Amino acid sequence: LNRIYFLTTYRIFSYYINHIENNTMSENTKEQQSKSTNDDEKKQESPGPRVLLADKMGPFVEETLKKNGCEVVWDASLSGDSLKQEMSKFQPNVIVVRSTKVTKEHLMASSSLALIVRAGAGVNTIAVDEASNMGIFVANCPGKNAIAVAELAMGHL
Repeated sequence: LNRIYFLTTYRIFSYYINHIENNTMSENTKEQQSKSTNDDEKKQESPGPRVLLADKMGPFVEETLKKNGCEVVWDASLSGDSLKQEMSKFQPNVIVVRSTKVTKEHLMASSSLALIVRAGAGVNTIAVDEASNMGIFVANCPGKNAIAVAELAMGHL
């Protein structure tokens, strides 16, 4: 089940990577890249998205994100003030949570935040209205727990 959530989360995340990179790359860097015609000259690349994993997840999540060029901080103990401090320090582009609450104060702690992914169904732990007002995308993984729910229902019968 954890891998199913991750795969859906990763698809959502991949969709927004271009949006994040386009918004964080400076105009100067874009001009330098477009004017570069010399093959020997290395193109200046923008750094990969910064991802904060603020909940328990399988180790393959961090590994996969790093393989795809992301800078990842993973700390499942983050919540409340500790989450706010880490967001202020790390300035993530993306935060991935499962049951950790994300409040307006957390959103305001990171000026570069562009996407919040809830690795689960629902977004009841995320301040969606505030995120929307700030231009931050919010996504979840609905229906990915259907098999687990069916198994539980069968077990109760």
